[in-house]
Amino acid sequence: MTTAIVLHRVADYETWRPVYDTLDDVRNAAGVVHQEVLRSQDDANLVIVRHDFADREAADAFFGSAELKQGMSQAGVDTATIQIHLTDVA
Repeated sequence: MTTAIVLHRVADYETWRPVYDTLDDVRNAAGVVHQEVLRSQDDANLVIVRHDFADREAADAFFGSAELKQGMSQAGVDTATIQIHLTDVA
């Protein structure tokens, strides 16, 4: 299992969230088996997303996909702030 922790800023959370939700089919097709969205208590536009994948290859393919990049652009993600951490259970 590979867990991806993604941190990024968005221009406006209320605009970002509906776009994120429309990408459920993309996430499912990419092998996301669990997802969770968090946001900072101090900055509502600082978003933390957790995605669980069966393996690293599925995670790499998802984060390299054109659909994800297009959705992030449409949702107002500040690409300069994206941090992706791929993790394993320790």
